[in-house]
Amino acid sequence: MDWDSDRRRFLRAAGATGLAAGLAGCTSFSDPPGAGSITGRPPSVTYDIGDYRVLWDDPDESGDGTPALRVTHPGTGTTLLRSIRGENVLAAARATLDVTERRGTFELDETTETAFVDQRVRAVTPGTAAVGDPFPSGVETVTLSGLLTADDGEPVDYELAFAALPDGHCGLSASVGGEADRLRLRYRTPADERVYGFGEQFSHVDLKGHEVPIVTQEQGIGRGRPIVTQVVNAAAPGAGGGPFSTYAPMPYALSDAGYGLCLENASYSVFDLRRRREASARVYADRLRARLFPAPTLAAGVERFTAYAGRMPPLPEWLNRGAVVDLQGGTEKVREVWAELRARDTPLAGVWLQDWVGARETSFGSQLWWNWELDEATYPGWDDLVADLHDAGVGVLGYVNPYLADVSGKSGVDRNLFREAREADYLVTESGSDEPYMLTITDFDVGILDLSNDDARAWFRAVMRENVLDKGFDGWMADFGEGLPFEADLDDAEADSYHNHYPVEWAALNRQVVEAASEDGSGGDRRLGRPTFFTRAGFTRSPGESTLFWTGDQLVSWDDHDGLGTVVPALLSSGLSGVSLNHPDAGGYTSIVRSGVGVSRSREELLRWLELSAFTPVYRTHEGNQPGENAQIYDDDGTYDAFARFAKVYAALASYREELMQVAANRGLPLVRPLAMHYPGDDIAAGRDDQFLLGRDVLVAPVTERNVRDPFVYLPDGEWRHLWSGEVRQGRGWRRVLARLGEPPVFLRVGSDIAAALPDRLRSLDVLE
Repeated sequence: MDWDSDRRRFLRAAGATGLAAGLAGCTSFSDPPGAGSITGRPPSVTYDIGDYRVLWDDPDESGDGTPALRVTHPGTGTTLLRSIRGENVLAAARATLDVTERRGTFELDETTETAFVDQRVRAVTPGTAAVGDPFPSGVETVTLSGLLTADDGEPVDYELAFAALPDGHCGLSASVGGEADRLRLRYRTPADERVYGFGEQFSHVDLKGHEVPIVTQEQGIGRGRPIVTQVVNAAAPGAGGGPFSTYAPMPYALSDAGYGLCLENASYSVFDLRRRREASARVYADRLRARLFPAPTLAAGVERFTAYAGRMPPLPEWLNRGAVVDLQGGTEKVREVWAELRARDTPLAGVWLQDWVGARETSFGSQLWWNWELDEATYPGWDDLVADLHDAGVGVLGYVNPYLADVSGKSGVDRNLFREAREADYLVTESGSDEPYMLTITDFDVGILDLSNDDARAWFRAVMRENVLDKGFDGWMADFGEGLPFEADLDDAEADSYHNHYPVEWAALNRQVVEAASEDGSGGDRRLGRPTFFTRAGFTRSPGESTLFWTGDQLVSWDDHDGLGTVVPALLSSGLSGVSLNHPDAGGYTSIVRSGVGVSRSREELLRWLELSAFTPVYRTHEGNQPGENAQIYDDDGTYDAFARFAKVYAALASYREELMQVAANRGLPLVRPLAMHYPGDDIAAGRDDQFLLGRDVLVAPVTERNVRDPFVYLPDGEWRHLWSGEVRQGRGWRRVLARLGEPPVFLRVGSDIAAALPDRLRSLDVLE
């Protein structure tokens, strides 16, 4: 009996997943440095700045002898920031942050030397921002000023200012005198709120009850899964990760109580949401900058947030019309598998040839030569292969990352890009040294492209034009970006504050390459149309730079620590954080097999992963790091047929996705959405992190556990048509659903256009009878 699976099914059916996960993930509830008093005698005042209102309550007039601060949005009746009456809203500290880097993961230890926690308000002053102020010149402001005092009586000056920003947000800026290097904002919250956002999170969608560190890093292998995490950490300390390790965090909270808060700082920060009626955000910087905005609905909050973070454009037409198949091994294998796919009329958008640079075996499995030039020994007849695929309307995708390996030991190399970059000083260097900082990746070391160096960026863009675009690629995985060490030296930035921003600049570089590539430009006659790229690492402004995300390197397992069970939370949390276009590796990536023992992908798991992926923005497979140890789509007729079936399902949804992508480009709303976005008054729907909506009208409850054939599914208000049987079920309630392999629980909202059109499309493709 799989007790853990049965327990999870019971908890989900009872609507208790969030509670169980929350209790499992809680840390100590001891008071952190930052709690303190607030005093002051300025008279009660109310100032309107743009669409916002700042209110200060004098303690004598408040009625209970304690002052308080509030920031509201009268237009929606929302309170955006409210101090805890009698307690500080701002604190500061002299603190140190010790960072240990281990193969792309980071251990950060905070030590507080002096905490300035007692806040005295001396004045509340309206004004207008001038040149040199933290806000755009000419905007209306309100500033609280006074002293923050430590336990030993040492004071520092502070200013806490609010402004009506031109984009409609309420700006917040906090600064202190002295030598404080950490600032903390504390505020009161409703006891029963749910808090979403924080970028891509794999363990939780609602983060209330947790402390969330904001640092981009490897997600880890195992992430707390018993045995796997311990084994990984024994081999590479820290590489196992944990519940909050993620490639794409964001210092951004979206509350169902009607407000949003986003830090503009890129430095390391932490959101503490462990207490029921308060929250705080602390950042390692000498100035805390943030944005507040009303979020009367989750959709409205995402729309307002993405007005700042940016929005993702629709995918090119060629990528939306079918599956993308990961193939490694060379020209002959690609042609063989392609022939089998054609024989089944498999809708195919592209083939992803990540080993176009050549592969090598390491202790981790099959990895690539990171030199970003075609390996003609692996892909002989490249030009003919590309031409034949393009003639059939099939795109060719590759792989690139911002790291460079010395390929002196590789044969057939025209250019050693690592040596070129080293000689030109284009690499990140060791602190206080001219030597490149060498990052260890399994068994080999790599240099890191210095993206703060304009000349390095121009050089690498030229490399990508010549070696990627001119080879006929229609797209590529733009991997990594999360590994910049905190203690390294850069040409024009400080590494500790640039670390989280690095993946944004990596995406921006790729975006520049894509936007400069016209169909009639260099290599244009060898591509299907506008090229695209997909990233895994990100930060706050990534939605405005990346064209597509994927969820990274999940374990090829069923678990909800690092396996298939983490995909839906990752899609939902990232979607609420502005990443409107995101998708997983269908099948997962990481396997750990030694001498036939370990974690590998079964046939059933592969099929369930294919089912889920067909209802995401892009349907793309991955062979994994150990292809020979894992079930593959090309294993036999059955796996080929299953893959073709869901490629047809994906293709049948193309026009629906086109509509959703336009909404994403205009408003920032994700394609994959939580039920809470459209059913906010339904507490059970709001707590689902194992089901999702594609748009508003397609409800998917993917099977993410072994041997499950009749799961419980929660249907919100309305009538829902079961995709496979056509039976109409009434919401609001739990329904047991037959879920044979090839028929995952999928429901269409009765009355919607897609509910009327999709079954007919699937019949025309012989998916439905």
